[in-house]
Amino acid sequence: MAALKPPAGYESIEPALPQGFQERICGRGDHIFQARMMSLHLKVGVEVEKGEEDGLFTKETVYKVVRTLMEEGSEFSREVKTNRAKLREFLSSKTLESSYIDSFNEQIQALLG
Repeated sequence: MAALKPPAGYESIEPALPQGFQERICGRGDHIFQARMMSLHLKVGVEVEKGEEDGLFTKETVYKVVRTLMEEGSEFSREVKTNRAKLREFLSSKTLESSYIDSFNEQIQALLG
């Protein structure tokens, strides 16, 4: 899992996770965690419901999500599209990469200085 900044009020990520979360995703990697963050916190997508027994998507659950996102005039759909546009603009910024490099250089200078 990538190193993430813990939410306010927590010293690390683990205590902020829902009870039993790590046990449920054990051995499946961080894709579920990232999808949940993208849908619940960043609101740039929707998490597709999976079957409780087999953990698989069905065509019906995928259809439901696509239909929800494509629904004209939906407040939810509009919010997701707006947030995706903002995220796309942020990630495609020409200065994003250089700002990380500049920040890294400043931190190295502070350590050595």
